[in-house]
Amino acid sequence: MTLLQKRFIYSGFFLLFAISTPLLIFYTAGYSYNTKRGALQNTGLIMVEAKPKSLNILLNNILVAQQTPARIKDLTPGKYLLTLAKDNYYPWEKNITITADQANFIQNITLIKKNIPQQLFEAEESNIKPLFNANKILYLAKAKTAPELIIYDLTNNQTQKIYTFKTGEKIELLAVAPSENKILLKNSLNNYSIFNLSTNEIFNLTTLIGKTSTIKWHLSDDNIVYFTNSQGLWQADLFNGKKILVESVTNLSDFWLTEKQKITIFKVNDRNLFKYQDLLTNWQQVGTIKNNLKIWGVWQNKIIFKDPINQEVLVADIFSTEKQQRLMAKNLIWWDDHTLLTYTDWEISFYSLTEEKSYLINRYGEKIQALTTLDQNRRLVLVLNNNLQLMELADTERLNNLDLLKTEKISNLSVDLTGKNLFFSAQIGQQSGYYLLNLLD
Repeated sequence: MTLLQKRFIYSGFFLLFAISTPLLIFYTAGYSYNTKRGALQNTGLIMVEAKPKSLNILLNNILVAQQTPARIKDLTPGKYLLTLAKDNYYPWEKNITITADQANFIQNITLIKKNIPQQLFEAEESNIKPLFNANKILYLAKAKTAPELIIYDLTNNQTQKIYTFKTGEKIELLAVAPSENKILLKNSLNNYSIFNLSTNEIFNLTTLIGKTSTIKWHLSDDNIVYFTNSQGLWQADLFNGKKILVESVTNLSDFWLTEKQKITIFKVNDRNLFKYQDLLTNWQQVGTIKNNLKIWGVWQNKIIFKDPINQEVLVADIFSTEKQQRLMAKNLIWWDDHTLLTYTDWEISFYSLTEEKSYLINRYGEKIQALTTLDQNRRLVLVLNNNLQLMELADTERLNNLDLLKTEKISNLSVDLTGKNLFFSAQIGQQSGYYLLNLLD
């Protein structure tokens, strides 16, 4: 090798060192070369936490990681499409903007599973009562001669017949007790009975309470029910078989009772009134409300009424009974401890009880048939034109709205205590019955 060749090689190494060393220093300091701008530019990063942990993470359709939590750094500032994908799951997408010297945190993301609904049994939707605390479903089955009370065990997918009613008897499942150990029944003669799921025994309630128009469980005691008749509001003790008159009032249409408060709705002449009573101090307040209202719930100093006929909700202040706010809503559920999720045939909204203000979530061109929440209230499951859909509330771009299922008929939506499994009555093809759809791991 000649001296000239050696000098040329040494000069090349020196030049490479002189160029690469600053670039390496800039790279370790968080800079990258922006080919569009033709200059060095500081970079950003994203942190991704999602379930399942093993999944594909893509930026602009380029695979960058396959496991979470993931720290994806040295990203040139700009706009990216982030995609989380895995076989047998619906992909999740979000448009993100990478900014120099800043980190984007993508957290609490759970992919929805692509599953086929599992038919559990055949039964009319009005004759099904989920017992999610016990991981069971109670339902009435149509037998040839007499209705049968059946328990479906979700842990082993087994059914058990626990009671057979009289031949030709028509039974309606009304309400499950707070502990889910008893259920209130009514037959075609408007006679009430209580079935004990622990002992498989039936108790004729009508012999104790007589004829009644309204009956409700105590909010925490399975041995106490409240009922109304022409004399007023009564309490019946199923343990000792005694009843006492709680309040003497005529034309009573609804009531709400806890250990601390009592609310009644009744009519005097042509006026529809509600009375709130603090049972600890005996303080009470009376106000005027419109007809057809039922008591839906209570929050601090506010009573929430629902009008199922005119699709309205009324929120009344117990300290200022004339202060009443009307909301258009055919149904509502609690979103958190101070927010209601309401919906009409066409709109979904939040109502903040603290702010006394509504916030529109979305408006639809198709009628909303039913709605429930999923994944710790991060997502809504709704039925539009018998189409089961899922909406992620934080996704303002609606990139992750999903069409889960198209059916002939669907109703009776509910989610179990895990927040992962959806239950509903439906007709799918030629198969009608009660279904389970597992959506989350």
